[in-house]
Amino acid sequence: MKKLFTATILFLLSWSANAQTFSWTGVEPIMDNQTDTVPIIVSGLPNVIDTTFGLAHVCMTITHTYKNDLRVKLVSPDGLEVSIISGVGGSADNFTGTCVGMDGTAFSNGIAPYTGIYLPAGNTASFNNGQNPNGTWLFIVSDVANADTGSIRVASIVFVQNPPNPGSTTVGSGPTGDYPCPTCVCPGGAAGCDLLPDMTASGKEILDHHTENPGFLYISNATPNIGYGPIDIYGYDSCFCGTTNVPCNTTCPNGDLIKHIVKQRIFQKIPGSDTLGYYDRIAGQMTYHPAHGHLHVDNWANYTLRTPTADPDARNWPIVGTGVKQSFCLINLGHCASNPGECVDNAGNPMTTFPNNNLGFHTGCGLTQGIYPGNYDVYSISLNDPIPLNNVCNGTYYIVSITDPDNNFLESDENNNWVAVPITLTQQSVTPTITASGPTSICVGGSVTLTSSVVSNYIWSTGDTTQSITVSAPGNYTVGTNCGTSVSNSAPITITTIPISTSATSTASTCNGSAVQLSATSTSGGTQNLASTFTSNVPVFIPDNNATGVTSPIVVSGISPSTLSATSVVSVNLNLTHTYDGDLAISLISPSGNSVYLSNRRGSGGDNFINTVFTMSAATLINLGTAPFTGNFKPDGNLGTFTGNANGTWLLKVQDLAGVDTGRIQNWNIIINSLVPETISYAWASLPAGFTSTDQNPVHNPAVNTTYTVTATSSATGCTATNSVSVPVSDPLTISSFAPASGVPGTVVTITGTGFTGATTVSFAGTNASSFNVVSPTVIEAVVPNISPSSGVVCVTNDKGCVLCTTTNFSITTGITLNVKLYIEGFYLSAGMMRAVVNPVGLPTLCDTIVLKLHESTSPYAVLQSFTSTINTNGEGSFIFPSELLNGSYYISVHHRNALETWSASPITISGAVSTYIFSDAISKAMGDNMNDMGDGRFALFSGDVNQDGSIEVVDMGNIQSESQVNSNGYIPEDLNGDGIVESSDYSLLENNMNVLRVHP
Repeated sequence: MKKLFTATILFLLSWSANAQTFSWTGVEPIMDNQTDTVPIIVSGLPNVIDTTFGLAHVCMTITHTYKNDLRVKLVSPDGLEVSIISGVGGSADNFTGTCVGMDGTAFSNGIAPYTGIYLPAGNTASFNNGQNPNGTWLFIVSDVANADTGSIRVASIVFVQNPPNPGSTTVGSGPTGDYPCPTCVCPGGAAGCDLLPDMTASGKEILDHHTENPGFLYISNATPNIGYGPIDIYGYDSCFCGTTNVPCNTTCPNGDLIKHIVKQRIFQKIPGSDTLGYYDRIAGQMTYHPAHGHLHVDNWANYTLRTPTADPDARNWPIVGTGVKQSFCLINLGHCASNPGECVDNAGNPMTTFPNNNLGFHTGCGLTQGIYPGNYDVYSISLNDPIPLNNVCNGTYYIVSITDPDNNFLESDENNNWVAVPITLTQQSVTPTITASGPTSICVGGSVTLTSSVVSNYIWSTGDTTQSITVSAPGNYTVGTNCGTSVSNSAPITITTIPISTSATSTASTCNGSAVQLSATSTSGGTQNLASTFTSNVPVFIPDNNATGVTSPIVVSGISPSTLSATSVVSVNLNLTHTYDGDLAISLISPSGNSVYLSNRRGSGGDNFINTVFTMSAATLINLGTAPFTGNFKPDGNLGTFTGNANGTWLLKVQDLAGVDTGRIQNWNIIINSLVPETISYAWASLPAGFTSTDQNPVHNPAVNTTYTVTATSSATGCTATNSVSVPVSDPLTISSFAPASGVPGTVVTITGTGFTGATTVSFAGTNASSFNVVSPTVIEAVVPNISPSSGVVCVTNDKGCVLCTTTNFSITTGITLNVKLYIEGFYLSAGMMRAVVNPVGLPTLCDTIVLKLHESTSPYAVLQSFTSTINTNGEGSFIFPSELLNGSYYISVHHRNALETWSASPITISGAVSTYIFSDAISKAMGDNMNDMGDGRFALFSGDVNQDGSIEVVDMGNIQSESQVNSNGYIPEDLNGDGIVESSDYSLLENNMNVLRVHP
């Protein structure tokens, strides 16, 4: 419904030289899906408007919640109609202070509500054609879609001197010339009009030309022009990379082709003239392809696969797949009259005649292009994107194709450029099949790629959703495809791993530099099919129309096992020239006479078989291929059906079964699997590096702890297995010195060398030492055993059983005996008796071990000899020293693991074989009276020097406290009273002796 609303007209007359504005102001509702009109009264202007004084701008303020629904036109008093706004602004709201004029910028450069001056959809300068501007101008607003409404608030026209006018050409290289058309007519018989195109979408083209594959739908689009004028475009030199203006003869930094600004030329019928006028308008950006030398119209046809609803507008139906066409050219590729049904009117009636049939001036694939009324362009199946059918099931859908979906081009009807075509899908629920990239028996740690046949989506048993997966684990694998709740699964493919294992062993741990025997054993379940190729390069002529045909022989030998199986014949590779492949029957004949067709009259009128490989693993059947059949094809017969002996003469037989054409076999080969015996090879390596061997059981002499790794490789499969063995090697044993060089039994001998950490035995002259202590990896202190005088080497044995002896002898001599009697405070019980500490049950009369040292009697009081022995529970002990100390005068020092070091009060003279010194009967027997009075006439060494630093202090107390907190027990220094437990009595004993120091000269 059209309405003419008459309201109070407010207008301003500005008599300045710059502008005169005439306005309408009010609130005129814009109803949904209706056209609304307001008048603008113009008066008092000159009777002629032209390029010296005329219309410059049309301005407006419009409220509306979806601006893309609006189409705005202005009609002059003499009936000339110009489109002002068409499909601008998308879903944005309102036009506020929006003006259009030929000096404006494109709407694409602004944002809603578009305040400012913008280029109109049509040419507002065309009003300046000499007409009388005084009278009623009509400002017409149409809402062309559902749901949204608004209102006109302000509409105005501005007249100025020298109004903006693009003239008959635009900036750039637009086409020029006269455009005569004495027979052109306007819609409704009007005297003058814009001859606008009306682009539609052809349902017939889609129905007649579409192809369905699993996962994709390919369609052809046709875009008929059923309007009164051509769609006419050209590009001019205003170029962009994205939104950045760039020189036109460049390439975008990211490699994309530049975009050119495209202009659409609108032809106009001028009342009283047989020559058409025109104006040009911006029609968006298009891709210019320099290699083609023409424009590509982007997003020319948008097509979607949809499911229908009750909505009569198919453009609102749910989308299940989308594609798009970029035009190769806008060109007349067909005439509506020659293809009835390709072009239809808005009611669906076929159109074959058109008022301005074939009106146009520019078409083809150049810099200017066009589609004339009564003609259509076609964008075939092969151009641009198919519709991907991701999880789209079989069934009936609609293809909805929209021409110029972005409304870049001005047309007479923007609402008839779409069509909905029903289509039934039948190939989207096919069962997929799996092809392996290689053998399905793989090495442990190897992999194989599994590829599904093409389906709409992929659901692997592994959870992957790609067409191909790479697997390394043995098992069964399947791939499925689903449509809705329906799932189709492939047959399983089984992947197995070829077993191979190896072990590595060695002889026991070794001494430094000793030989180690390494051994490896392996098992393998693999065999190898070696593909052997046999070839014939002898050309053979193929006689014409001869059913007997010809054969080309190849002699095969050395295949084992000789009996043919389903996998014996791998492939046949053929080069054959012939001018009509459909004449030929090609077969392979085995030595036993079995015959299998490779190609039975395939290829029709095509020529030749060039590098044609017939193999059962091929994805394409030979009957689906085309000459010259280059590549892999599955033969008409089955190569796995051959039986008998593989060794012998194989024949390629070719029969020409029709007349005229001839050719020849150029060459061919056959590839046959042969089983190869398996051998295992070995490769040893070491860590640290330095040793390699290919022997199965090599020998090596390691100097340090070494790990040996062996890799076993099967010649049949190439599969490998590894294993390792570690060989511990003792640190090198060396003895550089020992001191003293002789001594009596009980003498402490210091041995210096290397590798002592794991020492298990020290011996003197073949007899084990009474005891020894590994002080460090380089020092051992050993006690000479109690044996008769003798001389012999000193030997050290480590935990690997390695033995090293000195090159010089140690002499065990007779000695003098020094008997001492002393008590240790913590162990003292009463009445001259001490606790049995070492082994109270097994050795009830043995108290503990002490060390007695003899020092020089003068400064620096060096240690001349020391002897380690035990004292009994009665305080008595005997210590043996070398006889050369006889008749000397010496200080005695006593050392115990938790007692304070104590010295004799003065030097003693050893004048006989046996000497005695009693510490316990008088406090004065200790230097500085440094003993504790036990209260019964006896005296004892102070207990408490746990860390043996010569003082009883807080460090010793801390050690006892730490051990008592964890309830330590056993033979440990912190147990001062020897009861086997560290507890409060030990703490009290030390506390009583706090800050007592050793006394020595």
